[in-house]
Amino acid sequence: MIVEEKQRLREQMKARGAGWSRPGNASPASSLVDSEIWKNASSVLLYSAIGTEADTSLLLSAAEGRSILFPKISGESLDLYRLIPESRWIHGRFGIAEPDPQNWEPFRASDVALALVPGLAFDLLGGRLGRGRGFYDRLLREGLFHGIKVGYAWDWQLVDKVPCEQHDIRMDYIVTERKLLQVGSGLDKPAERG
Repeated sequence: MIVEEKQRLREQMKARGAGWSRPGNASPASSLVDSEIWKNASSVLLYSAIGTEADTSLLLSAAEGRSILFPKISGESLDLYRLIPESRWIHGRFGIAEPDPQNWEPFRASDVALALVPGLAFDLLGGRLGRGRGFYDRLLREGLFHGIKVGYAWDWQLVDKVPCEQHDIRMDYIVTERKLLQVGSGLDKPAERG
């Protein structure tokens, strides 16, 4: 039942995204970089956006002094790599730009301070609807990951309720081009901004 609900919501969000156009130079980056969670993060996991996902590349210019990480699909999991001056990109599964392991530095998930997580939809309880492969749920599982989980999205990706199963990992914050919200446990309160 939940699997079917998720698939229906995926289809709705894909249709909603098909009619959407990016609002000028707006970006969730502007809501994030002034926050305490960004200022206190020594390492930040970004991702290479596909489709209508919010692009994290704008954060690279604000990342000075932080380890910047990107994921690479490896079988059914994500391996993490730290960006260094010699780093080069390759096209991985699903046509996503990924780190070339030959010239990126491996990084452990347990050492990530802040993870920006893509998704099709998010709710104010921290629910996240991904594309259905479970890569981020496996990466962010308790015991393996100890950092802050941030759903990085556009306002139109916020929905009333994301159907969640027990294995689905909830976000700690949601950031959009308009706001940064602390979520989970039924809370809908703006996070403190620096």
